[in-house]
Amino acid sequence: MKSNGFIAVITPSFLQEKHHIMECKQAEKLNLPMYAVITKGTTIGEYENFSWRKKYYFKTEQDINNIMLEIKRDLQWFKGLGGT
Repeated sequence: MKSNGFIAVITPSFLQEKHHIMECKQAEKLNLPMYAVITKGTTIGEYENFSWRKKYYFKTEQDINNIMLEIKRDLQWFKGLGGT
């Protein structure tokens, strides 16, 4: 299955579930464009060193909606340049 990109929505509960590290490593290994969508005020710690194409911070559901639209536009632009 071909994927266009990888989005991690990083919240305090996400950080407690260690299996997400392996998912991020797999996305990085596949050379997928990676996006971090982070709850404002959250320290992402061990996730900081992944090769995030962009990091976004959110506080409200509307922020998430706007971020997803921005990621969609960015992926289209990235693919247009011949990105993976």
